[in-house]
Amino acid sequence: MIVSAKTAGLGNRLKSWASAMRLDSDVHVNWEVNDAMPASFSDLFANGCGIDSIPVDAAIYQSSNQVVAEFESLRARQSFSLK
Repeated sequence: MIVSAKTAGLGNRLKSWASAMRLDSDVHVNWEVNDAMPASFSDLFANGCGIDSIPVDAAIYQSSNQVVAEFESLRARQSFSLK
């Protein structure tokens, strides 16, 4: 399981979540409400991916860099982080 736990604004959180989904099929989101993102996960999404606490055995993904696979175009890879 990977938990996306970025605490910045909406765009960075969405990039983190999308990247986590590219790395694993079992992905959840720990969505901390703060000044940069005052809405809770359940206010925005109705998909059951949100969790209130991060399990001890979960991998945590906190980067806002979009993961791009090696096989994707050079143009895409120039803008994003390689995994």
